Amino acid sequence: AVRAQLKDSLAVIYRYYPLAMHPLAFRAAVAAECAREQGRFEAMHTTLFATQLVGDSLPITSLITASQIPDTSTFRRCLTDSTAQATVAVRTDMTRAQTLHLRGTPGLQIGDHVGTGGILASELMSRLRATRH
Repeated sequence: AVRAQLKDSLAVIYRYYPLAMHPLAFRAAVAAECAREQGRFEAMHTTLFATQLVGDSLPITSLITASQIPDTSTFRRCLTDSTAQATVAVRTDMTRAQTLHLRGTPGLQIGDHVGTGGILASELMSRLRATRH
């Protein structure tokens, strides 16, 4: 709703903060970043949140298919390379989240204010307006 109202004047930046209590969260974050490298972040993000992640491994093949990853070999290599830029990006964001003292997800930063948890669109609009002035 907020994106629809503010259009291009709103920048949404995703940062990774995979919670340790979820055994697949880190790998899912890396998968999203690997998809971003191929221009498919939003598709992977949507797919990951629509998929019930259980067990000890991601359903890689179905994630690739649903997200329409064009270069599956590069994607698979990215997932398994602990030195790949995708893994480094996730670890960097995790450090940043600790510095900001985030306690959970989603985290929200507007200006210098950082908070945890979702808020209503009307409250988000109010906070954004207050920050602009």
